[in-house]
Amino acid sequence: MVCYVPYLEDPNTGVQMFESAEIVEYLRATYSL
Repeated sequence: MVCYVPYLEDPNTGVQMFESAEIVEYLRATYSL
C-alpha cells in the first residue's frame, strides 16, 4: 500500500510543513501578488 502525505519544502525560505491547509495558506501569503 502506498500512502501520499502532503509535504512542502520551500528552497527559497527553508520552510518545511506537512499540513495541506497550512501549505495553501503559506503559498498564498508568500507568493501571491
